[in-house]
Parts: sequence; structure tokens; C-alpha cells
Amino acid sequence: MQEVDLIISCFNPSVASIAKSNMEYLKSKYFGYTEFEKLLKLIDDKYDIISQGNYTETTFQNDLISLSYTSDMIQVMDQAFQKMQNYTEDELHAVRNALSNVITNEAINKCKRENFSSPIDFVRAIQGFNVDNIQDVDKRIYRESKFTEIDIAKLEEEVTGNALKSSMNMINYCSPLGGYIDRTLTMVSGKPGSGKSLFLIQEACEFCKQGKKVLYLALGDMNEFHFVTRILAQQYRMSMTRVATTFRTVYTQAMNDPEMKWLDNLLIQYFTPDQISCTNWISFIKSKGYYDEYDVFIADYDSNFASEEEMYQKGETTYNQLKALSDRPGKWVFVACQPKPNYYSEEILPLESGNESSRKQQIVDNMITISFPPFKGGQNHIGVINVPKYRGGMLASTHYLMDKNGRFEEISRDLYEWLKNCLDPVTLPGSGCADSNKEVDLNNIPLLKAK
Repeated sequence: MQEVDLIISCFNPSVASIAKSNMEYLKSKYFGYTEFEKLLKLIDDKYDIISQGNYTETTFQNDLISLSYTSDMIQVMDQAFQKMQNYTEDELHAVRNALSNVITNEAINKCKRENFSSPIDFVRAIQGFNVDNIQDVDKRIYRESKFTEIDIAKLEEEVTGNALKSSMNMINYCSPLGGYIDRTLTMVSGKPGSGKSLFLIQEACEFCKQGKKVLYLALGDMNEFHFVTRILAQQYRMSMTRVATTFRTVYTQAMNDPEMKWLDNLLIQYFTPDQISCTNWISFIKSKGYYDEYDVFIADYDSNFASEEEMYQKGETTYNQLKALSDRPGKWVFVACQPKPNYYSEEILPLESGNESSRKQQIVDNMITISFPPFKGGQNHIGVINVPKYRGGMLASTHYLMDKNGRFEEISRDLYEWLKNCLDPVTLPGSGCADSNKEVDLNNIPLLKAK
């Protein structure tokens, strides 16, 4: 639920006790949000009156005026207060759960085991939790199970069907469930120009077709025109040049195409680089209700989040926050990044190529690297997509050609080796890009075994 409604709900007597007992967590979460900080202090100061059910709408309005809120903000909060007074018991139950989740996630972020060098300090941190769902918190921070007493039915319920198919067969092969497993953070790493955004757009569209709602955060120079041309080129298998020169016609076609109805599942956000921190972005999407509404979150890319921290600490903080964002059933998070510059020319990018900090490699559940090495005489966008880390799965790699429609296509090693020295830009059969490149004749390439 939205942040304003959530905090205003703390003025309800049956909710106030949760807010009061966990005030330090709430104040920490909303630190820097002046309006929310003042509201929390008001709840803290007026707790006795609120808990006894004697806090009225008139008192609330007078307190807001005394706290120098603007008339517009007072109106918003007053409407939320009136709505709260009419909540049913079911709605109050939902508020209590939402509030507990806010507190729980904040507490877990602060008390992860790797943040403590001393086991004693770790135990003290756990004991310091003061939330209603303390047992659930304990299970997420520490758990143990006797192998012969595992609840198989519950385990099956948790994982069955919670896998998103990738557009790349190799990635699905790596997963024990045949796709990206939920509650995971996946890093996609590639040097500038390697096609990270195109790969993530291709995956985002694949997820939308599976009925998932995808929120794509563009933190670079991508704009609406880029997304329109790239998505339509990939999906209609037309060269990006052709789509760009006729994009009004192709876009109108897509809007009237019942086969493209899945586009309703895609929301694209644009933020200027270095204008919003990862913390503020997560607070923003939660305040708008997007965290509950959307299943998949894609951040493109990590270094463009704003931060006053030193580079390595910024990377670790950002990835911890993104990992927490994924830590709920039915949620997937993807983040794009660049490898270390000394790996730019490598034919296969390994795990250690991850930029800035090894902590990022440890935090993520899956890592996908996209190489785009320079080849003498080569005129085509080819490389290796490598999976050097897949939690609970297998490691693998595949050769690819990024066609002129912006799609990544898996190709055989023989075709890959031939393309290394191909002096002409080519396109694959059926790519729809014959208007800009000649179509490669797979039968005329010696020893070629196309997939």
C-alpha cells in the first residue's frame, strides 16, 4: 500500500502498538523524508491518546497545521485519515501485515550475518528484533532443518511454477526449474555497447508474454523512442533501421495487434543518471504501490544510481538493497552493470570480471556476462553469453549473434568461428533484416552445424 496511507494508519488504536514498539525501524526507514519523519514523531508523541481511541480528526488537522504542513499536503493526509477511520477489520489486518513487512525488511537488511564479524554481535542483533512476526524473521535470517523431516509438500508449494522462462535456451538449461527462479537477484554484465539493454529488453518482453508484470528502470540515455524501436524490431523481427523510419506505422500496428496485448504488462521508468539513489527509488515504487503490483524489476544500470558513498561501498549497498527487493515469493530483480575494463576484450567474461567489488558477486544469486570482443576483420555483433554463477543450478555458456533486429540469437560454434572473420555484415534466415544486410546461407559454410 502507499506510504502515506500506511503511516496514517498508525493513528488507528489497533495499529498504533505495532508502530510504537518499532518506531526506531520506521524512523530509520523514512529518514530524510521530512513529511514522514514529522508524522512518525507525532505518532510517538501522541501515542497514549491514539491508543485509547481519543485522537480525533480535528486534533489531527490542528497538529498538521502546527507542524507547518502545506495546505495541499494537509488535504492529502486528511483524506487518508478519513479513509483510515472507515477501514474494515480485513483492511486493518492488511495494514498490520504491510507494516510488519516494512519493519521486517528494514530489520533484515541491518542484521544480515555477513554484516557482523562477531557471532555474539549477530546473536544480539537478532535478539534486538521487536516485530510481531519475529518467527518469520528468524526463519529468513537463520534456519536449520533435519533432512529426514523436510516438509516436502510445503517446499513444492514454494517452488512449483515460480520460474520465468528466458528467451535463451542456455539460461533455462542452467536452472533446475527451467527458468529464472523467483526471490533471486540476477546481474547482467557487459562492456558499453555489448547489448546489455537489448538483452534485458528481450528478456522483459519474454516475461510479459508469460503474464508477469515488468517494471523497467532506465537510468541511462534510453528514452521512449529507443524502447519503441527496439521492442518492435525484436518482436516483429524487423531491422531497427526499418522500424525507426516507419515507427509510427509499426507502433500503431502493434497497438491494434491482439498478439501484442502483453505489452500492457510493461512499465518503463526514466530517471536521469545520478538523480535518484537506490534507496529512494525503492521507496518511490513502494509508495506508488508498484512493489505489490509488479513481479519483475529491472535496473539498467547500477552505477547510475545516485550516492554519496565511496564507489565500492556504493556498489555493496545498492546490491544489498536490490537483493532485499527480490526477497519475496513471486519477485525477480535484474540489474545491469559493466565489467572491469581490463576484461573488455576477453572472449568469455568470467565471474571475477564483475566490476568494483567482489561483494557484488557474492550478493547476487545469478550472474550473466555478455562479451563483445573485437575480432580482426569481423563485421558482426557476436560474442559469448556466459553464466559463471547460478545459485542452485549449473554453469554454461553459448555463442550468440545479435542480429540487426536487436535480438540475441544462439548460434553454433562453427557459425561463430566463421563470423569472426566475416568481412560482410550478415543476418540470419528469418530475422526480417534482409533490407539492411545479406542473409547468410548456412549451407555454403563448410562444416557448419547450425542450431
